[in-house]
Amino acid sequence: MYLRPFSKEQPSALIKNLSKGDEDETIQEQIINYIDGDFLQKHKVFASNPMLLTFVIMKYPLVESFYGEKRLFYRTVYDAIVDEHDEEKKGYARVFWSAQNADEFTTVFEEFCSVTYIKHKVEFDRDTFDEYFKNLITKDSLENPRIMASKNFIHDACTTACMMYEEDIKLLYIDHGFQEYLFAKYYYSAEPEELETLGQSLWDAAETEFDGNDASKC
Repeated sequence: MYLRPFSKEQPSALIKNLSKGDEDETIQEQIINYIDGDFLQKHKVFASNPMLLTFVIMKYPLVESFYGEKRLFYRTVYDAIVDEHDEEKKGYARVFWSAQNADEFTTVFEEFCSVTYIKHKVEFDRDTFDEYFKNLITKDSLENPRIMASKNFIHDACTTACMMYEEDIKLLYIDHGFQEYLFAKYYYSAEPEELETLGQSLWDAAETEFDGNDASKC
């Protein structure tokens, strides 16, 4: 699934449409200023992606309180999109193809984000994706590991969880910030041996290799 980015005019139209129930027009102005501000402009995809922008508009008072707090911001958005979103839809249960539930999917997706972040990979062809996927350790620890196949995982990453998308023959993260956040989350609870290996792999890596991302700030 691929949602075409908004044009320059469309975000303002969506803000007005979704907040038209607010009698106070200052709310609309505050949301527009927030989206145009320094924090979200560093993550431009939120202003151009229809799904992410809708979340920011609908949850504006909450996300505005996270200004400058990348970890809290991305954690809140990830949890809302992947897990909590379904709780607001009565009678709707999201079905994952590769896992029993959102928690199992996240367990594997965290590791995928971690190993690809270390390798500075943010886009993949199918062969490259499969190469990373087959070496993931966490997929074998699931309740039903047989359904955790690459094809199913791609479907969930792109369509069920909406964390990646397909464009032509490429698979890409919807926002590199999610990859960065899940990398930091994965290694937060890692064993000392894993952290030592991580440190060795990153020791000589230049910051420019990470396309400006810095997981240490998550």
